[in-house]
Amino acid sequence: MIAQLPNLTIANGVVSVDAKTPVSIHDPETGRVLAIIDTTGSTTSLEGTGASVLLTRDRLFYARSRGETRVFDLSHVQRFHLDRARATRWARGFAAYCGIALAPFILLGIYLARLAQQAGFCRARAGRGRAMNVVLDFAAAMR
Repeated sequence: MIAQLPNLTIANGVVSVDAKTPVSIHDPETGRVLAIIDTTGSTTSLEGTGASVLLTRDRLFYARSRGETRVFDLSHVQRFHLDRARATRWARGFAAYCGIALAPFILLGIYLARLAQQAGFCRARAGRGRAMNVVLDFAAAMR
């Protein structure tokens, strides 16, 4: 997707790109339109486009869900530049830190799954002990 991204500059709230607009950014796997960059004003809303993001001359439209679209006014943006190299650095940085940020949750999930598995084995062992008329307390069943 980054290869489809034109050089984008926002100066004093006005968006400019180095490509003929409108520019559509597609999902490479499905071909679905993900974002549209249109500084000409021919596309004024996300309705009927199928895209989740629309960047116009002075606004950013973002569809959070089918019923909710957020509009951000860019008039307060003094200077911003996005090119393929910067987008690639952001994507790589996100991927690098994503694993670190998710590690505690993954470990907690593994721990809880193992705890549930052990409790299930304990319950099965206690049931087998009752069937054989052997009384097992929790500690014995866990062993």
